[in-house]
Amino acid sequence: MGNSEMKSNRPGPRAFAWGLVWVLMLGVIVVGGSRIHFDVNPLRILPQSVPEVRGLTAYIEHFSRPDELILAIDGPDAPGVEAATAQLAAALRQRPELASQVIDQPPGEDDPQAMADLISHVLIHQDPAALNSLAQSLEPGQSKQRIQDTIERMTFDPSPAVALLGAYDPLRLVEAAFGTSGTSTTLEGPKFSSADGKLRLVYLWAAEPLAREDYVKLIAWTSAIREFIATWRKETNPGPELRIRLTGEPAIMSEVSGGMQRDLSGSGFSTGLLIALIFWAIYRRIVPLLALLAMLVLGGLLTFGLSGLLVHDLNAMNAGFGAILFGLTVDYGILIYQQNQHTPGDPRRIRSAVGPGIFGASTTT
Repeated sequence: MGNSEMKSNRPGPRAFAWGLVWVLMLGVIVVGGSRIHFDVNPLRILPQSVPEVRGLTAYIEHFSRPDELILAIDGPDAPGVEAATAQLAAALRQRPELASQVIDQPPGEDDPQAMADLISHVLIHQDPAALNSLAQSLEPGQSKQRIQDTIERMTFDPSPAVALLGAYDPLRLVEAAFGTSGTSTTLEGPKFSSADGKLRLVYLWAAEPLAREDYVKLIAWTSAIREFIATWRKETNPGPELRIRLTGEPAIMSEVSGGMQRDLSGSGFSTGLLIALIFWAIYRRIVPLLALLAMLVLGGLLTFGLSGLLVHDLNAMNAGFGAILFGLTVDYGILIYQQNQHTPGDPRRIRSAVGPGIFGASTTT
């Protein structure tokens, strides 16, 4: 008698099978969900066969910095924009936890060593033939002639730029690096600003390296910069006509990824609320409603888990398709419940009644 009671208390094969199914589903959700991440690059949504899309993609991957933010500052008068830009850049330099580098003017403006580094970089990466020609002109016996040519230019050319540049660069390395004269690049023309000076740029580098996949950190960094700018405006009161806008890859990626998060969370919440209201208005039943919402959540988690195992990346396009399929899943659930109202407590008749239609609809979808 005791043995039979002990055997009857043991879980049967069916309960063991259901337990195994729940363990497998939990594993898919946890493992797959930990591997999935959002691809916030808007170019991935466009057809990759278009040459312009491939070119922009290559530029972003190889030449753009995911941790470089650009501030565009514009206003009605150039002196006011220049003063506000300098003041904002100085304030940002006092916050190293926000930006490791704050660049509001060309290299060498205040730091001659930076200009020397820039010239060296440009010279080294020139065409080999031009670099060899410059090296030969700087050899013993040749460099003297190059200096004499510079003195002659300074004597007969009345341009102040030639005289100033020649006094600091008698070997004309700036000319070799930037062009025939070199003066238009280094001493003349707009610098980090528009021609009229009413628009100026400030480049910010993040305090720590950021990757394009770290959209959460990109959102946090750009939000911190926006909060700092808002606080700076309250403290300094530069006037409402002065505008400060953010651009660059971090700003674009954070806006796209933030929009994706808001859309997904907002649509999920609104869809669930709408389903609950419609179901309650028609059936007035709490337990089936909670079961339907629970199955919807479980289906969503399993979908994200399988996506992490099979696809790894989600962008706005396939996430939007997933939201549409969630809506169809709710339709199937309501259809099953409606059939249960006609044939209660008979799962086989319910499956035979609605199964072919659901299978055909889901297959064609």
